[in-house]
Amino acid sequence: MTNEVHPVVERARQAIEQYEMLAPGEKVLVAVSGGGDSICLLRVLQALGYFVEVAHFDHLTRNGASSEDADFVREIAKSLGLSFHIETCDVEAEAKSAGRSFEELGRELRYTFFCRIARDRGCGAIATGHHADDQAETILMRLLRGAGTRGLSGIPPVRVEGGIDVIRPLIHCMRDEIEGFLHDHGYDYRTDVSNMDTSYQRNKVRHELIPYLVRNYNPQVRSVLLRLSEVLRVENEYVEDMTTEVLEDCLQADGSIYRKSFSARPLALQRRAIQEFARRNGVLCPFERVTEAVEFVASGATGKSYDLGGGIVLRNSR
Repeated sequence: MTNEVHPVVERARQAIEQYEMLAPGEKVLVAVSGGGDSICLLRVLQALGYFVEVAHFDHLTRNGASSEDADFVREIAKSLGLSFHIETCDVEAEAKSAGRSFEELGRELRYTFFCRIARDRGCGAIATGHHADDQAETILMRLLRGAGTRGLSGIPPVRVEGGIDVIRPLIHCMRDEIEGFLHDHGYDYRTDVSNMDTSYQRNKVRHELIPYLVRNYNPQVRSVLLRLSEVLRVENEYVEDMTTEVLEDCLQADGSIYRKSFSARPLALQRRAIQEFARRNGVLCPFERVTEAVEFVASGATGKSYDLGGGIVLRNSR
């Protein structure tokens, strides 16, 4: 290798600057699974001069293979002289006991752990290895589920979880670029064989749907999806700011909605306002319920009520 900056490192630097992910020299907690993406992330952040600590969550899966991943990450951290933090949990057993999905509970437990360590260690952010191919897959998956513009904006480069910024410095890097970086530097990483199991929707999209679209419709389908994501992300930020203004104008001190002001707004903002109103009250509304609630608030008869869900009932009054 020459002394030239690797393209992956430069892309990450640009993403950190563009989205204001980190201050120069800031300490960051890196979520390292042991796979190529997270190993690349760890090495890139070090190359960019950030102080890093390593966190690993062992789901106790794959007949002990996940514990081998944990040992691998521990040794990587030790060889680099980095602080290492680990938590283990039999997520599959916990999920069955709680009647929840493995993916949902696993994510919740991981981020609870990451946020706790980040706060305890004074880290300015949690960095995860999500990259451009993850973004394209996520958009397709959400499209198939019927997501709106918020969902189709994809994985945000920066979001807040438990009061801590979660950042994705590799969000503009493609998977093959990351693999090239690892190969060029001779960095070892672990391969999760479950990533080939197409019974999981993401793997099916990754290994079957996207290659099919590339072969038969558009060789640049990933780039098209990424461009769509960026357009919708920026537009969604604007609409969310407008939605906040609508709610500030329409919500009364007692929490009621001023119908005349609400009805004067464009339908797109009415729908967003109802979604946000529901979210603030702990309710996640599907599209059909949002459209019904908008119609009810705007033109429902006085004295009638509408069940928004989650114990929240709207009532029209004078």
